[in-house]
Amino acid sequence: SALIARQYFDGMQGIDEKLELCLRYLLAVLRVCAPRFIQVGPRLARPLVIYRDASTEAMCESGLRLGAVIADGASIFCFSLDVPCDVVHSWTQRKTYISQAELLVAPMLAICCADLLRDRDAFWFVDNQSALGALIKGASSKADMSEMSLMCSLSLASTATRAWFEYVPSDLNLSDGLSRDGYASDIPAEWQILRFTAPWHLFLNGLEAAFQIISALG
Repeated sequence: SALIARQYFDGMQGIDEKLELCLRYLLAVLRVCAPRFIQVGPRLARPLVIYRDASTEAMCESGLRLGAVIADGASIFCFSLDVPCDVVHSWTQRKTYISQAELLVAPMLAICCADLLRDRDAFWFVDNQSALGALIKGASSKADMSEMSLMCSLSLASTATRAWFEYVPSDLNLSDGLSRDGYASDIPAEWQILRFTAPWHLFLNGLEAAFQIISALG
């Protein structure tokens, strides 16, 4: 991080752009982190069970589509979103963007479905090992993925959501069809579709987007 670089490697004395961004992130963490309470038992409400997935083979302009299934007791919700090209172009250029797309689901849910996540425990099932590692550690050696994993951590902290991330094989991922075929997939009749306007503009500015998301969540 910029703080480690400054402590052990840099010979600079002033605050450069990277160090300023790092300090701003720490300030954002202080603003959203609630007092630490050690809860012996589970919360009264049953934990949410969330399956999320992304596909790079979707029939949309960018080729990237997100899908998620959220089980809240007897109620099951789902959504599918096509990732706009300008969001993809804002990421570091690489052959595939599947891991980055996987990381979009948590902050998107926190912004658009804050009431569903607020003060809840949640089991998140992910079928991408790279994204799973970034979510668990809250960081990544790849700059854009690290920014997005920090964004996930901040957004979940803002809704006081306690998350446990776990791997699930792709063939057992309930959101697989939604990420590939969208609402044309075979969706069970009892699933409720979450319809909302995705605030994609918040995802165009790297870690700066995290600060905008915190502001949006209040």
